[in-house]
Amino acid sequence: MTKKSKLILVTGDPICDHNFYTGKRKTADSSELRGFRYFHTGGGSFLLENLIVHATSDLIDWKTEFGLHSDYLALPPTSHAYCLWEPQIANPKENLSRQYEVWRAVEPALGYGHQTAIATSDETPDGHSHAINRPATPLQGHPDILVIDDAGLGFREPRYSEHWPFKGKANKLKPQWIVMKLTGSINEGELWQKILNNAINENFVLIVSVDMLRQHDVRINRGLSWEETIEDLMAELSTNPYLQPLRKAHHLIVTFRSDGAFWIDNRIGSNQGSSMLVFDAIRAEGEWALEQGKGTVFGFLSCFTAAIVRELCKAEGKSPDFESALIAGLGASRDLRRIGHGPLLIRKEQDDGTYKMEVNEEPGFPFAQIGKKVRHADERFVSVKIPKELSKRGTWMMLDEWQVHARLGSKPRPHFEAAHAVAILGPDALERFPVAQFGHLQTVDRHEIESLRNLSKLIKDYQNSGAKGRPLSIGVFGPPGAGKSFGVTQIAKSILGLKEENILTFNLSQFNDASDLNGAFHRVRDQVLKGNMPLVFWDEFDARGYYWLQYLLAPMQDGAFQEGQSTHPIGKCVFVFAGATSPTFETFGPPDPYKILPLKTPRISRIVRRDIEQQWSDFVLKKGPDFKSRLSGYLNVLGPNQRQVYKLEGSQQLWENDETDLCFPIRRALFIRSQFKLNKGEILEIDEGILHALVEIPQYKSGSRSLEFICRYMQETAKDLVPRRSHIPGHQLLNMHVDADIFWNICERSHEFADAAARLAKGLHEDWLSALSPTQRKTNTFAVPWEDLDDETKGSNLAQAARIPNIVSIVGLRVVKGKPLSAQKTSQIRQILVKNSEVLAEAEHNHWMIERMLAGWRYARIPKKDAIKKLHPLLIPYSQLPGMEKDKDRQVVKGKRAVKNTPEIPDYIERLKKIGYRLEKA
Repeated sequence: MTKKSKLILVTGDPICDHNFYTGKRKTADSSELRGFRYFHTGGGSFLLENLIVHATSDLIDWKTEFGLHSDYLALPPTSHAYCLWEPQIANPKENLSRQYEVWRAVEPALGYGHQTAIATSDETPDGHSHAINRPATPLQGHPDILVIDDAGLGFREPRYSEHWPFKGKANKLKPQWIVMKLTGSINEGELWQKILNNAINENFVLIVSVDMLRQHDVRINRGLSWEETIEDLMAELSTNPYLQPLRKAHHLIVTFRSDGAFWIDNRIGSNQGSSMLVFDAIRAEGEWALEQGKGTVFGFLSCFTAAIVRELCKAEGKSPDFESALIAGLGASRDLRRIGHGPLLIRKEQDDGTYKMEVNEEPGFPFAQIGKKVRHADERFVSVKIPKELSKRGTWMMLDEWQVHARLGSKPRPHFEAAHAVAILGPDALERFPVAQFGHLQTVDRHEIESLRNLSKLIKDYQNSGAKGRPLSIGVFGPPGAGKSFGVTQIAKSILGLKEENILTFNLSQFNDASDLNGAFHRVRDQVLKGNMPLVFWDEFDARGYYWLQYLLAPMQDGAFQEGQSTHPIGKCVFVFAGATSPTFETFGPPDPYKILPLKTPRISRIVRRDIEQQWSDFVLKKGPDFKSRLSGYLNVLGPNQRQVYKLEGSQQLWENDETDLCFPIRRALFIRSQFKLNKGEILEIDEGILHALVEIPQYKSGSRSLEFICRYMQETAKDLVPRRSHIPGHQLLNMHVDADIFWNICERSHEFADAAARLAKGLHEDWLSALSPTQRKTNTFAVPWEDLDDETKGSNLAQAARIPNIVSIVGLRVVKGKPLSAQKTSQIRQILVKNSEVLAEAEHNHWMIERMLAGWRYARIPKKDAIKKLHPLLIPYSQLPGMEKDKDRQVVKGKRAVKNTPEIPDYIERLKKIGYRLEKA
């Protein structure tokens, strides 16, 4: 008996696409081969149906039908879309010899037909409806998956309800899945209600683009950070009345062109409100498209819809894998952007067996290529689960998923483990988290990413604007040694393509008078007259008690400087002002007494009040507030130390560490890699203890200069050797840059334990072996005695044993050699382990990930690890692990009592006791 095929029914707003491809034959007798061409094809629901056919072509149990008449030429003028296509370089980053051209659309598109041109009669000469009509032949069966393309062109209107594919009231007549691709405005009309009434098991999937939402009164930022974009989207979905209908869809998908896609499960039940973002971690929204050259394509949302439909077909009654579907949709969207409507020239084989490049006579939507991409996704995207409650905008950071539990205590723990991995492996160690790169500058801190991209946008907009009058003025603030010049210089170089000679640096603390400043302005002007747009770095602009501000205002405001009786225009350039007196823009200058003294401040003495008012008056007279108001943007450079915040006590500004800055160890790690001049993919070889000390030391006394000195000293002393303890500066010299005693305590906290780790490693393996079931012993290749293990597996167990001192130090414990403590003190130590078991288990998993990545393993979405390719599905944050995997990490820390036929697993205390060591409070 032949198996009955399942049916995908595609319907919705049909469109007739008119595509015009520019030619090169400008005169009638031109010898150019490529002439102007015009093609009309089915768009809208026609295009979507065609793409779904190609995307599901390998699923032999499924067939696709179109639910409307196929005569797209009979559609009314308002359903005819017009677009101009031009040749564009498909791969601008390649060498000229390898570049080729494809057809891409000119932005903006020509648009849709004239509304007043609609004919008065509903009939055309061939008898077909001017609008939507039923197919010529009846459907071959009841749809299992119903796909609706709603572009707001009429299909949703009640007058066409007879064409909606809903019949009867019995559940057996309802489709298993309903998928709506929404490109028109949100409309909760009769069609919407029909969909909700006919969705079995709450299986209504709604797909919209963020670009469509942004066309309305919706606040969703773009291009600064993925965290900000998702925070905005979640907040708008919760509070914006216009978006409330979207929450009625059981599965809502919001796409960000070819850069990311957001999925939220709105079904009632245990998964209510769960959501996920699949995205490009190394780029912001829109950056990838800019790298691909000019022009655009249409059909991104259709790529996602086809990928979703394919996944629903494959699910076969199980929960669909929306993550895989979104990855496929993103990959297909990127291929569509690359391919456009095909290449201008195609390679054709000649009769003699040679090949010749000929004009592509039939450009158009690349259905076959995009369908194949949907079937075989190979682009690299990452995913993150969105917290159900984002407390407030501006606070969530994806990187915090690395150590969720370490942030829940009274004093959140900085990202030391992540920094350790970044220092050794580079930013690839955090491949599942956002990273921004500008030249040699890299950062994973959300707030730095947003600040840097804000500046990047300012510089790009200024570069592309026609304005030549005034410079673009940017302020850079930070503590001494933070590296204030580096960040802005790297941004400017990466955006403007500047050479070193186009970067001018002037230190105003070395200037004597205004004539020196005018000389600097002349040098800037010389660069502009040569056709350059220089970057001008004004170092210590606040020297001599803000003396120079009065001379900087006119050039900033008017783009000119005064020299005697002559006024000289400066021209188009970027001014960067680096201060020496304030670590942040907000603290530049004294506090305004009129904002801090009235009512909000405790009673202060008359002398203190007068002192505050005098400082502010002097700042105003020296044009400080005027200067701040003329800055187009600013950057607060953090440096390798933890960010500081200040509070005002009397007239004094008191500084203290900002406990919310958890990323400073990662800033150190990236800086260390830059000092050792490591490229992407290169491994940092360094003594383990030294690296822990460099990352975890509380403070570098002179900021980046101190860290730079220590790294340079080690390199020069070690020469071609791996830096070891003997290559560290002597105590007195080291103490100039860090607290030397603390540095060595961190460096050597596990030094004495190294020899004992080998004995402990064997016990760890034997405990794991004893916990396996008989079936697991037969199928697991590592279920062998310690002596029979391969070197890599032994090394993994050794690493697990050796990291115990570093892990327990997180909760104020240390490992020492000696007899066990008294029963009472041992009980107290065990309570510390149990109380902090999640923090310690999380740290254990983080260290395991680092060790696996160092051994060459990488994350992959596969059912189980692949030892040959070194791919592992558990190289993800502890918070995202399945419960059973979390239990394994917990048991390493606090052990497990014997239950029924399962053996006892000792905790840290018992493991150490066996080899003559103990835990005690540090």
